[in-house]
Amino acid sequence: MLYATLCLLARRIRQLSEEIQDLEGRLTVRMYVSVLRRGLTQRLTDSGSSTGSVGSVRGTLVRIRQAGGRDFIRAWPEAPSLSCPPSRPTGAIPPGRMDRTAHPTTAQHEVEVTGGVDTHKGTHTAAAIDSAGRVLGSAQFPAFALGYRKLLAWLKSFGVLLVVGVEGTGAYGAGLARYLRECDVAVVGVDRPDRKTRRWQGKSDLVDAEAAARAALAERRTGTPKFRDGRVEALRALRGARRSAVQQRSDVTRQIKNLIVTAPEGVRTMLRHLKDKDLLTICAGFRPSLDQADDPVTATKIALRSPATTATWARRSTNWTS
Repeated sequence: MLYATLCLLARRIRQLSEEIQDLEGRLTVRMYVSVLRRGLTQRLTDSGSSTGSVGSVRGTLVRIRQAGGRDFIRAWPEAPSLSCPPSRPTGAIPPGRMDRTAHPTTAQHEVEVTGGVDTHKGTHTAAAIDSAGRVLGSAQFPAFALGYRKLLAWLKSFGVLLVVGVEGTGAYGAGLARYLRECDVAVVGVDRPDRKTRRWQGKSDLVDAEAAARAALAERRTGTPKFRDGRVEALRALRGARRSAVQQRSDVTRQIKNLIVTAPEGVRTMLRHLKDKDLLTICAGFRPSLDQADDPVTATKIALRSPATTATWARRSTNWTS
């Protein structure tokens, strides 16, 4: 019961406070109007008005303004107000805006483009996005010199080309990366999308190309591709041939030793204690007669001579590239 009474009293006090503020506002307005009237009356009396009465306030203010003076509180500016500028005719164009509208600058229409390429043996799929990540287009081009030129021209048709992300710069994308570098285009190597992203978006050439473009734009999982020109590229080709020859020589040597294990006694006794180099030389020097291929000894020598000749060539290749 006491709580309810207190709530009613608080509500009544709030109402009284609002009424008092309303009354104070009304009194202030009345006092201000009274002061205005006294000031206008005094101003008109000093200027020699024939009548001591004051007409409408609007007419009085107009006459004061036409006289070139200020109002009774000395606050009539002669210049137009900055907060309320004079209105201009409908359809008028502010000075300086017409030139900007009629002659737009080229920079307003330039779009910063980032490209992405999913490379394959026969074709390359390209995608272009802007700086906000919106897809501008996608297309497929053949994987040779004419296709490279068309791909670059297609990317530049959207705007200013910033960078191109290429998958497989060490394999199917090596030629495209080399061509773009010769054309002074920034190229970055892009890894393939991770498995989580590929499960969400699926697997297709267009999806991979867009992913490469977004990775290049965000600089995510990117790297500088190797320069495949000059002496570095020549050395890389020779090292690849030597690596294959060394592996082939090792495989052939193991094959010859396996044949010696089951060879006839005379052949096995002659070859089983030799070193690899001497073993390959002797086996490559065999000259068995093909007419006696039905003899086990002759057939074994024919079987040993063929891989030994291959291993000898492989050894010479490794010595030439070393």
